[in-house]
Amino acid sequence: MNGENYNTESARSYLLGSLPEQETLRYDELSFVDDGFDTFLRNVENDLVDSYVNGSLDAVTSKKFESFYMATPKRRQKVAFARAFYQHADRDPTMEPTVVKASEIGFWEKLQLALRPATLAFGAVALLCLVGAIWLIRNQRGPQQVDVAVTEPQNAVANIVAPQDRPVVAEASPTDTVTSPVNESRPEKRPADQPEVRKTPEPQMPRVPVVASFVLTPPLRGAGETKSLKLAQNTERAAFRLELEPVDYNAYKVELLDQTSSVVWNAGKVKARGDQMLSISVTVPAATLKPQRYVFRVSGIAPDGTAENIGDYAFRIVR
Repeated sequence: MNGENYNTESARSYLLGSLPEQETLRYDELSFVDDGFDTFLRNVENDLVDSYVNGSLDAVTSKKFESFYMATPKRRQKVAFARAFYQHADRDPTMEPTVVKASEIGFWEKLQLALRPATLAFGAVALLCLVGAIWLIRNQRGPQQVDVAVTEPQNAVANIVAPQDRPVVAEASPTDTVTSPVNESRPEKRPADQPEVRKTPEPQMPRVPVVASFVLTPPLRGAGETKSLKLAQNTERAAFRLELEPVDYNAYKVELLDQTSSVVWNAGKVKARGDQMLSISVTVPAATLKPQRYVFRVSGIAPDGTAENIGDYAFRIVR
């Protein structure tokens, strides 16, 4: 697909989930293998988001946009960013600040304006002094604490314990001995005026489908050979590029036959592309391909609509 053949309406339908399954698979493949199409699709997507934000989409298209396009967190973030940008751009840029003449300012206002730099400097000095005082107070405090243990009502004995040997703190009582843990864990209380902060879960990135790509040569070159193609377990789609002999057809029909010669998948009116070597590209769901032998039967479609078989591409799926 060349740049001049890109269709904006088809691309919008692809982004809104309105294309048939076969066309959707073809667009998925092009977005991976064709850089020009990927750039074109991004521009169409940006125009579609702008149209939704500024309200120029009709009701049916807006409903499809909200139900299909905005189904992923990443796309919702893109729409939110575009909406915020529009709101900022809609503000009146011609607004100017009110200018007050010097003659309209009173004596006290002039005095406040004159003293403002000195006030700021004084505030900065006071802040530095406060920080220095807090630092001095915290460094002058001794880390040692005194633990008192009472063993008898008549004799209270004060024991000074080093910080590293201090397991408990005991209070003197006229009747008995009471001990309490020093490092008793207490739940941290949140100030009443401080709002509770909840972490926002990070948006999940949309899952990228796993596509396996293969190239099959014309049958005349590989006669008598069956190429084995390995599919990983997590593969979702298999993209095939079928190279063609020098033939001239406007479109081609592709059928996938299993080892019992039953058609399990087909594609009609596929366009060829390429300059020196023509080829056609098809994408097959990986679930359709079982571990067995398959054949792509390619037929050229004549102008009168008749199909002529031009070659069979045999291969074997291995998992």
